[in-house]
Amino acid sequence: MSRFAGFALLISMLMLLPGGCSTKPKLNSTLRASQRHGVKLSEVRTVPANLLKKRMVISRAEYRKALALGERVNRLRMVQIFARSEDRLSQYPYYRILRVSKNSVYHMLGLRSGDLVMAADDYVIFDPQVFWKFVVLLQYEKSATIEIVRAGRGILFQYQFVD
Repeated sequence: MSRFAGFALLISMLMLLPGGCSTKPKLNSTLRASQRHGVKLSEVRTVPANLLKKRMVISRAEYRKALALGERVNRLRMVQIFARSEDRLSQYPYYRILRVSKNSVYHMLGLRSGDLVMAADDYVIFDPQVFWKFVVLLQYEKSATIEIVRAGRGILFQYQFVD
């Protein structure tokens, strides 16, 4: 992730805190808001042995064209899944993706309805709006990753954006 996109992602995460970045975070049932942002998935669990890595080369022009189709095509529903296990990962949210359109940027990124989003560039996603901003910012990146679980198997999409 470039410094610009990383900084923009951090700012957007901070802006999602109650009152923006000017107030103290309020306590959550398991985590303080300040702990919920900037958590790397690789720091809270080991990489699964059966993690499938899929490399994808995406044309920047085609990606921007898909983004330009607007909200009607690029609409996505993310529903939070609550874990019931006692492992360390259960304190972090998972989001199930629903209603992926075939012409959307999500489909272009290899995401499908039913996938569970684990992380974007190794960062745990705590809010669907942050994920959307990440997807929009990808148009300026050279490379990025999104980790999902599909049908019980982990998949790490490794994207390379070319001009």
